Amino acid sequence: MGSVEHEMSLRLQLANAMMFVPLGILLVFVTRQPRLGRTIAICLALSASIETAQYVMNAGRTADVDDALFNTLGGVIGGALAFLPRRALAGRSVEPGVLPLADQD
Repeated sequence: MGSVEHEMSLRLQLANAMMFVPLGILLVFVTRQPRLGRTIAICLALSASIETAQYVMNAGRTADVDDALFNTLGGVIGGALAFLPRRALAGRSVEPGVLPLADQD
């Protein structure tokens, strides 16, 4: 594979991962008890559904296992990024529009 094709493939995989980062973030904030396994399962199921639809519809797009894996990876990265602040804020009451960046005793 030439360098141009390799670079394009890398960009496509990065785009696939970035596309699911918001879903991972959303899954952490909409569930009472976020679980990494649940995030992985939901992202993988959604991505597999998209790839299956592309295969079945045969609408000029190709289904690719790599796409499903990188989509799932993006969801996990988003979930991990969102989980850290959520854990830090656990048990605190927060006023709407106010970011509790430091303890204000």
